[in-house]
Amino acid sequence: MAGLRDAPGLRWLGHRGAYTVGTMVVTCLSVGTTLLAPRLLGPVAFGTFTLLTSLFQYASKADLGLSQLADKKLTLGNGAEADCAADILRGRLVIGATVLCACVPIAVAIALTTRKLAAPDTALALAAGGAFMIANGPVTVFRASSMIWEFTAAALLLQAGLTAPRLAGLAAAGVTGCFGVLALWYAGLAALLCRSVTARAARPAPTLQLLRLSLPLFAFNCLWEIYLSANRWISAGLSSAEDLGLFAFGANLAFTGIGMLGTIAQVRYPRLLAQISAGSPGSCSGSVEREALRLCLILTAGAAVAILATHPMIQLLFPRFENATPATIALAVSCVPLSAVASSLPIVIPLSSRPWADATRIFLPSLLILFGAMAAANWIAGIAGQGWACTAAGLALIVSLVALMRRLGIVKRGAAFRIVVFHSVAIAVLALLAFAVAPAAAEIENMPAGWKLTFADSFKSLQKMGD
Repeated sequence: MAGLRDAPGLRWLGHRGAYTVGTMVVTCLSVGTTLLAPRLLGPVAFGTFTLLTSLFQYASKADLGLSQLADKKLTLGNGAEADCAADILRGRLVIGATVLCACVPIAVAIALTTRKLAAPDTALALAAGGAFMIANGPVTVFRASSMIWEFTAAALLLQAGLTAPRLAGLAAAGVTGCFGVLALWYAGLAALLCRSVTARAARPAPTLQLLRLSLPLFAFNCLWEIYLSANRWISAGLSSAEDLGLFAFGANLAFTGIGMLGTIAQVRYPRLLAQISAGSPGSCSGSVEREALRLCLILTAGAAVAILATHPMIQLLFPRFENATPATIALAVSCVPLSAVASSLPIVIPLSSRPWADATRIFLPSLLILFGAMAAANWIAGIAGQGWACTAAGLALIVSLVALMRRLGIVKRGAAFRIVVFHSVAIAVLALLAFAVAPAAAEIENMPAGWKLTFADSFKSLQKMGD
C-alpha cells in the first residue's frame, strides 16, 4: 500500500471526494450484477443464490461490533492507536477462524440434513463472508484513523469483488462459481491488506475484553440484518424451490432499495443526531417528525412508481420471473416502513443506553409477527400473500421503533402518533393502488380450492364493500 500510494496515477485516491464517487460507481455496478443474476440462473437456482447470499452477508458482518469499536477508540494522534488497531485486527482473525472452524461444519451439517442448500456451496458462502470480514478490518482501521488514500483504495477493492469477479463466477459455474470466486477474492485481499497495518501490539488486549466493549454496539446491526433476510428463510420453509426463487426475486429488489436508503441516511442524519444530543428530551421532535413525514412521502411516491412499473419491467427484462409480479408488487409496498426504519436507526442506536434490550424489544415481536403472518398468508395466497405479510410486519416494526423513539425522548407523544398514522395511511393507499393496477392475469397461486382470486377480482370486491 505504501508503494502504491506514491504512484502518480493513483494519487487521486487521496481526495475525500474520491471515495464518494468511487463507491457510487462500484455500488451501481454491484446492483447491476445482482439484477443480472436472475437472467443467468432462473427461478430455482436464484432462490438458492439468495439464501447463500444471506449466509455470506451474515459472515461478512459478524465482527461482533469491532467496526463500531474502532470508530469509537481510534483517533488520529492517539498514542494507543497502533495497539488498538492491532488488537482489532487480531480479534477479527479470531472471529474469522471461529466462523471457518466452527460455523462452517455446523452449517454444512444442517444443509446436508435439510437438503435446502448444497453443502459445498454453503461452505464457500460462509468462507467468502468470513474472508470479507477479516479483509474489512484494515478498511475499518484506515477509516477510523483518517487515512484517506488507504481507506479509499482498500474499500473500493473490497466492493469490486461484488461486480465483475462475482459476475464472472456466475457466468462460468453458476452459484458454486460465484461463491468460489468471492472466497478466493476476499482471502487474497485479507492476506494483502492485513500486511499494511501494524500487526503487533506492544501491550495486546485480550480478545474477550475487546468483545465485552464491542458486543453492545453490535446489537441493532445484528438484529436488523437478521430481520431483513428473515423473509427469504421463512419463504424457503413454506414454498417450493421455484416459488422461493420467485419470492426472492422481489425480496432482492426491495432489499436493494432499502440498503441504498440506509446508506444515504448515514450521511444525512449526523447533523440531526448532534442537535438531539445537545438539546433536552423532545426538543427536536418537530424536526424529526418533519423529516419522517417528508421521507414517507418520497417513499410512497417511489413505491407507487414501482407498482406501476413492475409488471412491464419484469415482462421486458425477466420473462422467466413473470409469476413473481404479485409478490414483487407487495414487497414494493413493504419498502415504505422498512426504509423508514433503515433511515431512523442511525439516530436510535447512539442514543440507546441498553442496546440489546432495546433492539430485542423492537425486532423480536416483529420477527414473530413476520413468521406468523407469512405462514397464514402463504396458506391463503401463496408467495403473493407472503409479500403482503412482509408489509404488515414492517408496519409493526415501525410502530415498535417509534415507541422506542418516544421513550428515548427523540419525539413527543403526538409526533409519534402522527408518524405511525401517516405511514399506515400511505401503506393503505399503496395497497389499493396495487390491487387496482395488478394485471388481471396475475392469479394468486397455491390457494385452497374455492379461494383462488385474482388481484383484479379482489379490487372489485373492495369496491363493492365500499358501495
